[in-house]
Amino acid sequence: MNTFKNNNNTMKARDLKLTNDVLFKFVFGREERKNLTISFLNDLLHAELNHEIEDLKFEPTEQIGLFKNDKQSQLDIVCTLKSGEIVDIEIQLADEGNYKKRSLYYWACLYSSSLKAASNYKALVPCICINILNFTLFEKKAHPFTTIILDDPETHERFLKDLSMIYIELPKFKKKPKAEMSKIERWIALLNDKVSYEEKEEYAMNDQAMTDVLKAYDQFFSDPAVRHMYLRREMARMDYEVAMENRAERARQETTEKNALAFIKKGLPKDMVFETLKMSDQEISDFLNKYKGEI
Repeated sequence: MNTFKNNNNTMKARDLKLTNDVLFKFVFGREERKNLTISFLNDLLHAELNHEIEDLKFEPTEQIGLFKNDKQSQLDIVCTLKSGEIVDIEIQLADEGNYKKRSLYYWACLYSSSLKAASNYKALVPCICINILNFTLFEKKAHPFTTIILDDPETHERFLKDLSMIYIELPKFKKKPKAEMSKIERWIALLNDKVSYEEKEEYAMNDQAMTDVLKAYDQFFSDPAVRHMYLRREMARMDYEVAMENRAERARQETTEKNALAFIKKGLPKDMVFETLKMSDQEISDFLNKYKGEI
């Protein structure tokens, strides 16, 4: 297993995260490993397609938009199946509060792009968007795999097979014995940062495609260019997470101060308010200095 020293820390290939889009594209978005993408999609889309994927063609992932001056978006992996369907695979690590609309916009861009200039609407082809999320999107649902389609709510008759939105919520994955897991659950385990490399090896055992996914880690790690791209992406991820934590903490402090000020102005004793709101000594000191002219 390859290792890499970075700032006196030894990083191993088995430490890599498949949710990092650089690694994900290396494994699933290259012609030389197209067989892995086909196996992955066959297991995920078997119920939706009702046929085996025999072959696929990777498409350019240049920025897309519905119109010339639209907001442009860079897709992760786009491929056209031999049977004609277009599949988009997206990795999303952080919940920015708009992902349902964002993912629908991606589908709309993909669907519109299948209609060439001067073509008839019959030329539009089914588009399937697979969204792999490192956060929870559907709070009321426990299962990590969700398929969204268009159908009549009364008859449940499908309107068109042209729209399929698949969401994989990685945090919802629950560990259990391999014998009790479906193929889809095992793929979710391989994608999950919370599952150890040793556990992934166990889940991948006797499945050639899953085993080859893990073997690709060494190939990736031996390439300095993609390895450094991976590290830069991880640093950006950590910076973003810290920024989000700081923003959340500032919002919490602002809410606490607002509530404290309102309670004190209503005549409640300061000490009682500070204790009830569980304000630290530093927060109390900052609050008194900030609002000394109001209370």
